[in-house]
Formats: sequence, C-alpha cells, structure tokens
Amino acid sequence: MNTGQILFLGDSITEGCNFKELLPFQVINRGIAGDVTFGVLNRLDEVISLRPRKLFLLIGINDIGSGIGTGAIAGNIRQIISRLHDGTPETKIYLQSLFPTRGRTERPNSRIQELNAELKDIAEEMNCTYIDLYPLLLIDGELGSEYTLDGLHLTGLGYNRWLDFLRPYLDE
Repeated sequence: MNTGQILFLGDSITEGCNFKELLPFQVINRGIAGDVTFGVLNRLDEVISLRPRKLFLLIGINDIGSGIGTGAIAGNIRQIISRLHDGTPETKIYLQSLFPTRGRTERPNSRIQELNAELKDIAEEMNCTYIDLYPLLLIDGELGSEYTLDGLHLTGLGYNRWLDFLRPYLDE
C-alpha cells in the first residue's frame, strides 16, 4: 500500500462508506464494524506503518453503547492521537465528532454530546483539527430519518452529506 494517502479510521460508520464511489481519489478505509477505542489502540501499528498524509478519526459510539465512561473513552482517544503523533509525526490528524443517533437508548445523544465536548478539547490540547459532525445530520434533536438505516448507521444520502462537508479538509 502506498504511503502518503488519506486514511479513515473508525468503526462500522467508516467501514460502510463507499469512498471509491463518492470521492474522486483513493482513500484507505480502516473502519471495522463493532470497533471501540480499545480496538483502534490495538491495531494502531498497522495504521502508523502506512504513514498517511491525513488521518480522519471517527470512533467512540460503540464504546458508549458498551457502557464505557466518557473519561475512559477520552483517555483512549488521547492515547491514539499521542501514538499517531509519535509514530507518524507528519500525518495531519482530523478528530471528528460523533454523529447523533435516532431512537438508540443505549447510545443516547446526551452521552454523545458529552463525549463530543471532550473530543473538541482533546483536539485543541493535542494540535488536531476538530470537525463537528454532530449538527450536520441533526433534525429535531436526532439523526434525521433520511440519513439513517437503523438510527445509527448512515444511508447513502448521509454519507454524501458527510463527505461533502469534509471536502474542504480533504482538499487542503
């Protein structure tokens, strides 16, 4: 695999995106369904070895769904970013907020907003670019029904809105 590319790292939301169809350039998709921050930490060496030019991190929703506390999730994300800074210092890191959910009581939007506030602080502390995705697909306080298959995962329309929103970051 070529180094110097754009890499997306995360869970099923990342994995489910058909980047080849939606973007005019190649990206490396390192999303794994069901993954949590502990899983990303365990597979970070492979990501670091790729030395991506840009890395877009979206992780934490499954941690919330598993009942892991915000402090532990934030601590893991700090570790992820620290290891990325140490292992591939030339990589520009984009820390994305979590999307809202719709009707997912095990992943309540109040917890998501709490973690997103932590993520914003982490990005500022650790010299990353924070991208606030939460309001992007929000309708009446929840993930808009046209953007989701099941209250968590995105539809094609949701993926299109997400990547359109990321375009300035992808192009810089």
